[in-house]
Amino acid sequence: MAGFPILRLPSKPLRLLFQTMDVYYLVSISFNSKFAKSIVESLNLRANNIILTMSTIISIDVQLNTLESLSFKVSEIGLRKFLDHILDIFHQQKVSQLTISSYDYQSIIEEFDSLNIETLHFTSPYMDTFHGNLLKRCSWNFDELLLSCFSPRVQDFQAVTCCNFKNIMIKQDESIKLEDLLVSNISEILMHTLLPLTDICLFLKHWINGSNQWLEILIMYAQNGSNLDEFTTIALNGIDYQKPPTDGKLDDFEVFNIRRKDGTAATITLFNSPRYPKYVKLNVCS
Repeated sequence: MAGFPILRLPSKPLRLLFQTMDVYYLVSISFNSKFAKSIVESLNLRANNIILTMSTIISIDVQLNTLESLSFKVSEIGLRKFLDHILDIFHQQKVSQLTISSYDYQSIIEEFDSLNIETLHFTSPYMDTFHGNLLKRCSWNFDELLLSCFSPRVQDFQAVTCCNFKNIMIKQDESIKLEDLLVSNISEILMHTLLPLTDICLFLKHWINGSNQWLEILIMYAQNGSNLDEFTTIALNGIDYQKPPTDGKLDDFEVFNIRRKDGTAATITLFNSPRYPKYVKLNVCS
């Protein structure tokens, strides 16, 4: 405590003093001792998001509910201890987003064990050993995987979709093949890929016959230029579907009900805006 004489004050006046201080200084002081940390925690500081970014440097950004932001550069050594401390003083149970580039942090992969993450964001064009190992170790620890620069080599993409996490968002327009989707264990899939109507048809037929049993929501774009007649003729070719009754024609979307052989029902919604590429949403009814 020699570096912070104010910590010699009794708890009550010290807490009142801390309430007047800038949050950045409070974070710094909280690392001084367990006592200082407990006082800072008692201030009930809150953050909207805590983002861990790992590129050529490691940084932790804390977005406060006052719209203020704090940023800390962190060493590989002691990363998890520092991060857990930040989560504690801001009363957060998980990291909002972990963003990882192509830089290799395999040497500290154990630091991510049991770390709860809302969104794991890969910005690397391709997966390397570190990315693959991280998915294997932590697939139950995060809610969503975001791939923003991903170029889906078959072995890479299928390694991703075979993992048992909840949600994947693929912000990439390169073609993703039908077989990549069919091996998926993911419950929610959102992809910006433009799929041929014939592939949509084949996927739906496989789903009806029992594939992708964990799937709850799938959103995918239909190929440019397709209209409603083409969708029903090609994408729904050979599929037994029902259209629910409506009071009038819905110009912006069309709905089709289908059922899997085991009795599971699903709704297909074709969003039919002339200004944007059409996209298809499959909702599996629980």
